[in-house]
Amino acid sequence: MQADRAMYEAKDAGKNNFRFFAAPMTSSAMERIVLESELHHALEAGELVLHYQPEFDVASGALVNIEALVRWQHPRRGLVPPDQFIPIAEESSLIVPLGAWVLREACRQARDWLDEGFDFGRISVNLSARQCLHDGFLHQLTTQLSETGLPATRLQLELVESMAMTSGRGGIEALLQELAARGISLAIDDFGTGYSSFKYLQSLPVDTLKVDRSFLADMAEPGPGMSPRVKKSAARDRSIVRAIVAMARTLGVTVVAEGVETPRQLEFLREIGCDRAQGFLLARPAPAELMPRALEACVAG
Repeated sequence: MQADRAMYEAKDAGKNNFRFFAAPMTSSAMERIVLESELHHALEAGELVLHYQPEFDVASGALVNIEALVRWQHPRRGLVPPDQFIPIAEESSLIVPLGAWVLREACRQARDWLDEGFDFGRISVNLSARQCLHDGFLHQLTTQLSETGLPATRLQLELVESMAMTSGRGGIEALLQELAARGISLAIDDFGTGYSSFKYLQSLPVDTLKVDRSFLADMAEPGPGMSPRVKKSAARDRSIVRAIVAMARTLGVTVVAEGVETPRQLEFLREIGCDRAQGFLLARPAPAELMPRALEACVAG
């Protein structure tokens, strides 16, 4: 256990590192072990829930997508955010059954919404590398769509940028081609944080780029007291987002800006012609029963 804890400390510090075990690591290691055990139980006990966050067209304010986000309703800890348990699931075998549950539940809910006459666009679900490269993933996906009755064209799958770009040549690229051939929309999440190859991006059947929220979060509001360093950083972030939007327009793909929290951010996105937006300013994630059946964000002129 001590060696395991030291290994995780070294991983967290980046590549080419080593760490010696220290006593303060013990409580953190035990907490990790306890959480992994409780997460096993959560899958069996039905403690996982999905919240849904809408995505809107910047120009018209129309609802165009809904993203499914997993949460853990722990009986003692309360609502556990994903950043506290997804890394644990990723580093164990739990991400495969967890991801399968999320996909199945999201498809089921989307089918229910269609039956109610609620036109939400597409339901968007995040995929992990381990999940989509797991043997039988395509068969499992086919079965889930068939059992829930959700048309493939109503599903969008999101992959993080590093996974799509660096793992594609090892098998993911062929999988993406197959998914696209079935009519499933494909999005690259957290775009702009990795080392994307423009040429390689052209070869992927991706129709959506989701700009990482950090570019908007660091886009400081202009003011007389702003330091030159902050001004430079904010200008750089604006330039990156402009470049991504321009590149996406050239490729013919849709751009979604994540983490929109202020009117100034939304105004900037409208100015540069960004297609879609998602964030607390427009709508917070909510359980399915609290999702209004007619949604329109106040984003148009």
